[in-house]
Amino acid sequence: MHTVLIELETRASRYGGTLGDIFAETPTYLWDSPSELEAFWDGRDLSHIFPQSTHPELAMDWNNIVAEDSSINRSRGAEVMTQEELEIAEFDNQIEALELDAIYTDDSLEFAEMVLDLIAA
Repeated sequence: MHTVLIELETRASRYGGTLGDIFAETPTYLWDSPSELEAFWDGRDLSHIFPQSTHPELAMDWNNIVAEDSSINRSRGAEVMTQEELEIAEFDNQIEALELDAIYTDDSLEFAEMVLDLIAA
């Protein structure tokens, strides 16, 4: 398995998730490039809508987890994410992914097929 996929699987497992869970938070047009995936997730946290500190029962619930810019997540601290913040995070993820997709040129059908096989398993 590719290094970036191992790293993503490790990140997901910290919250009881799988590679499929983290890819559900990853824009699909990045799935064909290890460089795009690495660059996208390098600046992202797995952010909790309802903070772990006040809602420990939701800490590993992937319906409570979204990809979000690290600095924004950390500045919010233990506050509940508002609907507006959630929408902004999702929009920012799409914009960032489009920018990365335009920058990196290592797109690979074989890599995308490997990702699909792994998350389907």
